[in-house]
Amino acid sequence: KSEGSAEVVGLDELGLQRHLCKYLLDHDVLSYRVMFGRSELDLVLSHSGDALIIEAKVLRKDIDWTAIPVQLGQLQQYMDQNSGARGVLLIYNKSEVVIDAPKVWIRGRFWVLVVNLCPKPPSQTGKHLLVEEGEDELIRLVPNFQARSPRASKSKT
Repeated sequence: KSEGSAEVVGLDELGLQRHLCKYLLDHDVLSYRVMFGRSELDLVLSHSGDALIIEAKVLRKDIDWTAIPVQLGQLQQYMDQNSGARGVLLIYNKSEVVIDAPKVWIRGRFWVLVVNLCPKPPSQTGKHLLVEEGEDELIRLVPNFQARSPRASKSKT
């Protein structure tokens, strides 16, 4: 891991949100926190004229991944309060489970972005989780899927 990633690994949820906000501002992307009543949006930014809500979560324990659908539901509530907004569930994963999510919009409104900050590299952990678009539910969680290495898939062609 690089020096920068070691700095990020030690941050708590609020510190990670601030780090992301600083990064966005350094790249001329206006982002800010919004508080209303007992609710607060982690980050709101404008992207291509559309509002984008970012809900950041830190997963510390292997079992924490079971909360992903609940966290996505929370994001959806925030999006519904800001009509037309799209949302990103940003997961800072510090658990032993390597999480993989598709790099596409789910149902045109949701993006699950995972930053794996696991203590071990993916090749040294046997625990994996795939987050994919569901049929009846918004997402489907597939635990212990076998990640295919790029070399393995190239050798079969």
